[in-house]
Amino acid sequence: MLDGSDDLVDTDGDGLTDPEENDLDTDPRDADTDGDGLSDGDEVLVHDTDPLDEDTDGDDLPDGEEVNDYGTDPLDVDTDGDDLLDGEEVNDTETDPLNTDTDGDTLEDGEEVNDHLTDPLDEDTDGDGLTDGEEINDIGTDPLNPDTDGDGLTDGQELSGSKNDDYDDEPTDPLVADSDGDGLSDGEEANGETDEGETFNPSNPNEADTDGDGLTDEEEVSGSKNDGYNNDATDPTTPDTDGDGLSDQRRPTDQRTPSTASRRTQTTPTPTATA
Repeated sequence: MLDGSDDLVDTDGDGLTDPEENDLDTDPRDADTDGDGLSDGDEVLVHDTDPLDEDTDGDDLPDGEEVNDYGTDPLDVDTDGDDLLDGEEVNDTETDPLNTDTDGDTLEDGEEVNDHLTDPLDEDTDGDGLTDGEEINDIGTDPLNPDTDGDGLTDGQELSGSKNDDYDDEPTDPLVADSDGDGLSDGEEANGETDEGETFNPSNPNEADTDGDGLTDEEEVSGSKNDGYNNDATDPTTPDTDGDGLSDQRRPTDQRTPSTASRRTQTTPTPTATA
């Protein structure tokens, strides 16, 4: 004959009485009916999770792993609110499901994975010396391309001016290949070499006419204004390449080449009158 004490029987020792388990459709002989690593009693009485569903919130992490291993919320598919499921973060992207910005680059992990295709585990995906967040939120450069404007200088080198050491490390524009508009890219000027391999003294990528001689740096390097003398190049950092006292800029009446020693006009002495 049964008495009231039977209502207190907990056959599997999970914290729920057998009658309670019968009401919940859990197995009174199995402490963890859904096999998620949490006892039926803990699910019902502590975590408010479903003892019949191993993954209550459907984020691809079993309730027991969320509670015992990762500290995530088994009732919230995205514990840190970064637009990645807890299961995605743990199993796929290997980001921290408790930290919205795993790599600390000021972009949320979800932004990186879903919007920008940057690496949420690397604050500087393209390795140009600028964080992904700086490139996207502040500068407007491409976080997947170390040289956004294709001028031969990385975006970080342009912003820091580190390759422009001949000119006080003055920054150049990482969004414009030719910051001073002189016809030479910033990289060509800073490195002192054209894309075709012609070398010259590094010119100022922020000054179209570095030496102030009236010729742009590109005109000097290419010799395009020196057409009377085989388009010989002049030095864009020296206003008087040949040291003859005349600037490299050739005036219309000046038929001398600025890249060779000046030719002085020889005058014929006037004969002295005889008595």
